[in-house]
Amino acid sequence: MTRRSRAEAASGFTVLLVDDNADYLQATRLLLEREGHNVLTATNGVEALGILPKQRVDLLLLDYFMPGMTGEQVVAELRKFDPLVQVILQTGYASERPPRELLQRLNIQGYYDKTEGPEQLLLWTTVGLKAAQTIHQLVKNRQAVEFILEKTPDLHRIQSTDDLSRETVQQMTRLLAHFGGSADATGGLATLDADAELFVRTKIGSNEQGGKARMLLEPAKLDAIGRALQEAQVKFGPDGTIVPLRVGPLTAGVVWVDEPSSGNQTLELVRMLANQAAVALQNAQLYELATIDALTGAHVRSFFEQTLVRELAASLRGRQAVALVLIDIDGMKSINENAGHVVGDQALRALGKALREATRAGDVVGRYEGDTFGVVLRDPTTVGPARLAARVYELLKDQKIGTSSGEVPLRASIGFALLEPPPQRDGEAQKPIGISYFQLVADLLKGAALLALDEARRSGGNVVRGAEAVAWPND
Repeated sequence: MTRRSRAEAASGFTVLLVDDNADYLQATRLLLEREGHNVLTATNGVEALGILPKQRVDLLLLDYFMPGMTGEQVVAELRKFDPLVQVILQTGYASERPPRELLQRLNIQGYYDKTEGPEQLLLWTTVGLKAAQTIHQLVKNRQAVEFILEKTPDLHRIQSTDDLSRETVQQMTRLLAHFGGSADATGGLATLDADAELFVRTKIGSNEQGGKARMLLEPAKLDAIGRALQEAQVKFGPDGTIVPLRVGPLTAGVVWVDEPSSGNQTLELVRMLANQAAVALQNAQLYELATIDALTGAHVRSFFEQTLVRELAASLRGRQAVALVLIDIDGMKSINENAGHVVGDQALRALGKALREATRAGDVVGRYEGDTFGVVLRDPTTVGPARLAARVYELLKDQKIGTSSGEVPLRASIGFALLEPPPQRDGEAQKPIGISYFQLVADLLKGAALLALDEARRSGGNVVRGAEAVAWPND
């Protein structure tokens, strides 16, 4: 029967001792436990093979000659499902010495002659466990590198700086968890603004909102981050891991995880992930400068219209519908004339924020023209324009704009048009379709949505109106 014994001063290693001699099994188990090892025992090969797939074992001390299954047969079966467990064969006599060819063929680390005494056994045990420790660390490092290679594309895909920041913190947390850290550790990411002040993009854990780091972080954490940035070095400490995100001589930001590091063995892997995150963060910031309207957070018009054409081409390939929603602030001209353009900008900023919150990750929000916003909805049969409008109105219902005559509620008119799923066309796969065709479709969709928006305005505003579905034109 398998017996598990408790280590008194845990070494962190587990040894499986297999021998058909009960007296030797008991004496050796006690000897190994005094060394602090967790010891499992089995009296035959079948019993040992029942334990090995279910329990992590660092070292297998295996009798060479046993009834039923020999040690050689046990190792041959073991290597079919686990090539890493270290194995020391034990023999009762020097004449039973295993041949060198067998040690190489079965990847056995050595053998121990029981007549040589307990000191020699402990020496072999130490050798085997050190080899096991090295192999486990190599496997961990390889798995961590594979994790980084697998997750790197997630960092480099087109996304907002805030989304990228959250993705970076989550990946850093998972990497450290691989080396013994907590998978639920808190952390955050901050970037440097034009005045070299730290701005927190994301925090995972309590108090997750962003803002100025000096307002959100404790002084001790702020000082530690400042030192890491000044020295441009990864900082491991009892209070966490702080990693500057650098691209050459430039600092893109800093990421921290409130988790004690497991040591310098993770340093190069953390740097590897940080280098990828730094490049992705810099690219995201440059992308936002080129494509995002700084006032509203929506995409600029040129990018928005390019996206609409691209989505139409994708919908033709995937045979999905597309919807275009146009949103206009009611009384915007009056707000600008009576309260000034600063107040008008506040209204635009509030509507842009509401639209970003109301849309899904795959939807695109942009400035259409003037003070009108547009939203391209992918697969609107899932979340349609009416549901989007309801969400926008819910977000705006308590928004007020200050004017010279007092506060006025922020209201918006919404018009939308739905492009039907494209029909099947004979020979479509062989016939290339030029960009001009999709620009024509985009003009038809925009024209229908504008008519719906005009109807919403004429109806007194603060309502949503839809146009008749737009069919794909013959090409």
